[in-house]
Amino acid sequence: MTRITVPLVCLFATLALLLHTGHPLAAEQGRTWKSVDEMTKEELQNWNIDTRWSYDIPRHKEFKHLPEEIYPFEPPFSGEEISFLGEDIIFPGRQCKDEAAHLATINKRGHMLQVSWMFKSKFYYDGFKEKLYKLKPGDIETKHLIVYDFPPEERGRGLLLQDIKDSPTSGREQERWIYYNSLRRVRRVQGGSGEDNLLETDFTYDDDFMRDTWEHSHKMIGIDVLYESSGRKKFMGAKGPYTADGGVECYVVLSEPGTPWAPDKEYYLSRWVTWYDRHTFAIVRIEQWDKKGNLFKIHCKSYDNWAAMAKQPRDNRDQLVRMEWYAWDLDLDHESWARLNPPTRFNVDCPEQEFTVRYMKNQRSWRDDLNTVRRLKSAEELPPKPPLWPEKFTKYRNVVIPDDLKKKIAGEKRSRWLWQ
Repeated sequence: MTRITVPLVCLFATLALLLHTGHPLAAEQGRTWKSVDEMTKEELQNWNIDTRWSYDIPRHKEFKHLPEEIYPFEPPFSGEEISFLGEDIIFPGRQCKDEAAHLATINKRGHMLQVSWMFKSKFYYDGFKEKLYKLKPGDIETKHLIVYDFPPEERGRGLLLQDIKDSPTSGREQERWIYYNSLRRVRRVQGGSGEDNLLETDFTYDDDFMRDTWEHSHKMIGIDVLYESSGRKKFMGAKGPYTADGGVECYVVLSEPGTPWAPDKEYYLSRWVTWYDRHTFAIVRIEQWDKKGNLFKIHCKSYDNWAAMAKQPRDNRDQLVRMEWYAWDLDLDHESWARLNPPTRFNVDCPEQEFTVRYMKNQRSWRDDLNTVRRLKSAEELPPKPPLWPEKFTKYRNVVIPDDLKKKIAGEKRSRWLWQ
């Protein structure tokens, strides 16, 4: 197994910095990570870590699928609480927002497809706390309207989604309608599974917005400092929460499917490990293993506008902007890379009629968001594949890939080219 090495000069510089700052990793030359088993009592207290599994934490009297402590929680944080805080980042519940995105997918033979779309969301709860405690099972949580703009033959095809409040006693999660522009017809489609791919990409519906924290068990397994994401150094924005040497401190959480209150023996993943930014709880990396225990997918995310969000309380955050999302399916050696433009409409109200079948058919003019979307010229412009880090948290991470894939990765010459 190939191990990742660090240049000697960088290693000594990093070690000196860690010794100077009293970082808990200072005693480990060249290491950026530390498991909770290795951390001292003082280190656990400094990082505000609760090491319990979800099912070992007292439950809410009315909502057994939620922890006893009321959101947005107070330190120390368990893996479950951090997962809830990370879920809040993407859909915090602030009226409406409009975005535009560009996606590129590439298969193992190097063939690339590109898609651009516009994306509207309308929230039916005011803040994540209201979503957890006020909405009732069966209530609408969010409506999404997606309209393709590229490639030309897909322009105008639409997808209308309604996310439904779920609970351990209710399995109704989503309703979907598709508008086929070639037929000028709308068809209602079955909600489907969270493991279904979203827009023919390597991102599943669960990866984006259908994997509820309470459905699964979570445990903090350690801490880490990351220095890049999808080849980008400053992946939390220009003024992000960086250490003196440019790293992002992260909590590392292990998740497994099912809980005593929401058993799920048929889930498509056997486990996943997530890196959360220590300061915002935003997800910066996810690794997923399939039901056979094979490393299945790696996701990397980067953000912007951290400086504005850092000033907001945990229960009223709405400024962190997803900038990029990359996913690599190691089984198929298939990649998806999405660039998301900053929202042009955010935290303002919008008409209910914008999220109807009629509006999707009429194709109202709202394409200005796409004016700054830049397309890739070739597959070589995709960011480099993420590092595998086989030496990190070996008790929980089984990082094994075929020799031919290792050889292919070693021969790739990709580098960051856009939005450094």
